[in-house]
Amino acid sequence: MENNIVRDSRGRFPEVRSFLSEEFKSNICDNYLDNNTLENISKTSGLSTTLICSILKERNIRRRPAGFQRNHKEFRIIKAKIIKAEKDKNPWNKRKDIEKRKEEIFELYEQDYSIKKIADLMGCDFGVIKRILLQNNKTLKYARLAGHHKEIVEMYINNNISSKKIADIFGCCSERILDILHMNNVLMKGPTYFNKKEIRVYKNKRMDLWSIKESIKEDYSKTQSIYQLSKKYKCSTNILTRILKSMDVKIIKEDNINRRRADVWPNQKSILDAYANGAPVSSIAKSFKCDYGVIRNILKKNNIKIRSGHSYMTELKKQQFINRMKPIREIMVFPKKDTKIEIKIQNYLQQLGYEFFTHRYMKEIEHGYQCDILIPAMNLVIECDRDYWHAYPTGRDIDHIRTKELLEKGFKVLRLWECEIKKLSLEQFKEKLI
Repeated sequence: MENNIVRDSRGRFPEVRSFLSEEFKSNICDNYLDNNTLENISKTSGLSTTLICSILKERNIRRRPAGFQRNHKEFRIIKAKIIKAEKDKNPWNKRKDIEKRKEEIFELYEQDYSIKKIADLMGCDFGVIKRILLQNNKTLKYARLAGHHKEIVEMYINNNISSKKIADIFGCCSERILDILHMNNVLMKGPTYFNKKEIRVYKNKRMDLWSIKESIKEDYSKTQSIYQLSKKYKCSTNILTRILKSMDVKIIKEDNINRRRADVWPNQKSILDAYANGAPVSSIAKSFKCDYGVIRNILKKNNIKIRSGHSYMTELKKQQFINRMKPIREIMVFPKKDTKIEIKIQNYLQQLGYEFFTHRYMKEIEHGYQCDILIPAMNLVIECDRDYWHAYPTGRDIDHIRTKELLEKGFKVLRLWECEIKKLSLEQFKEKLI
């Protein structure tokens, strides 16, 4: 059979279909119409999928899309579910469903359920439930409270009942109670600002401040700062502003920073004397209760150089600080990551077969520090100095002091600059070690 078949220019077998019977072709078409896949038909029949497609074309049967491998029934069920989900998303459909459940809503509302709770249970918006209640001439709970305003105010002020408890009694939300109190010009209760010893007249209430209007007014005329009064009476500045405005008192806008600076500038002599005696800027700022920058500005205007770092410390304090920091510095590894030039030298030492330690603390010298690399067999300290941090080409004073101290203690010191290490080869490094 294969000898008689001739291939196309594209490598196809156009005459293969002629060898297949019509019954066989019709069976293939029936299997495909029964929602069998092309792969399953090719396995059973032994034909390729391209041949099966050509047979289907002859019979004018359309191919299904690539991802369609389900039965028609399953597809219809899935499609129906998708359409239903889309309908549920539509708010108008939800409202229609909720309107059918009117009786349930009325029962819940009579059982002292709030509109918000009912909306959460029904899975809809607050406004939908409210509209249903109003359409059916149901009086809303906050409308029922119209005749109970006086009772609510008395319960809140005289009986010291919180807004939440009142809301539970009347079967409404606490926000509605707060609105009623606000309508009746009742001041809200806040947190207790007074200790047990300082209760006296105020009795842990803001309401009592209104009974001391005149004394507040007198204090404000003396101090002219609400901030200081709030500290004295232990309340917020907003309450005091309300009280003073009710008495038609002009409130001066005060900037705390400017006020503090105005108090500090007349005392320039005392500030300069304190700084000359060795007091730091931070302690002077604390004593005058002002910002650090204010003291600095005063010193700059008087052409006084500001001391840097620990220069204000006495020698005894310096020594105490050094003694305290030395044991901490021994344990601490600094820096946490090795630099690129340090890693390069470490790799060279490994290639040459030397044993070495990194960031070893040198206790032997007075100015102890962590050296970059220590080779104990050669008693050699290698320092990889970066150009910027170690002041290339002269070097820092502390580095010269430490090298001198190490040489006195019998160590060898090899200092390499960053620009030198970048060009350094293994053979050149070997020569320097020797």
